[in-house]
Amino acid sequence: MHHKDPLMTPVPYQHKVRAEIDRAARRLTVNRKPQEALKIIDQYLSEIDSADARLLLLKGNILESQARFAQAKKMYEAAIRVDPNNTQALTDLGECYAESRRSYTKALKCFNKAIRILQGGGFTDDLEDEYVTACTEKASLLVKLRRPEEALNVIVNGLQKFPMSRLLSDSLQEKQEIFHKLKTATKPLGQRIPKIWSAKRAVSRRTPSPAGRR
Repeated sequence: MHHKDPLMTPVPYQHKVRAEIDRAARRLTVNRKPQEALKIIDQYLSEIDSADARLLLLKGNILESQARFAQAKKMYEAAIRVDPNNTQALTDLGECYAESRRSYTKALKCFNKAIRILQGGGFTDDLEDEYVTACTEKASLLVKLRRPEEALNVIVNGLQKFPMSRLLSDSLQEKQEIFHKLKTATKPLGQRIPKIWSAKRAVSRRTPSPAGRR
């Protein structure tokens, strides 16, 4: 009995086509031809696989870039039905919900679920990128809800996992400035903010300086 070498097993035609559609749609979007990108994605979804989570997610991204949030939300929801642990779709759906004042609670649920999955080591394409994005989006919403101290804690927790993230470091500085402004406008600074700064300093101490890295 002969066994096929898995390295020699051809990639299924469907996967090849999907990869080509994905690349073509992204290229068209970059070239400012989103309608053409949506057209080829829709053709694949209707003719080959209507439950392709990656293309549903990509379609949602394109729609969201056109501020078509309601339609984008449907695509993210469809992607999550196919792949409930798709952290990119969860975060993107949270962003869509965050656009609506009446859906802030749903947005936080999406961000929390994405972060929980990522903390457990699950991810869709890139663990660090997806974790940082989920943290910064959740923190931004918390600031919008006038909960800046919670936002700071989210960013500090993210830095403890990825201390070299420039995006998280910049976000921490921004959220600290917002925290100061809100506290100054309402009441004297409380006693809890030093704990957040201490956490940041602790992260910094554990992070080798550029000169010290080999």
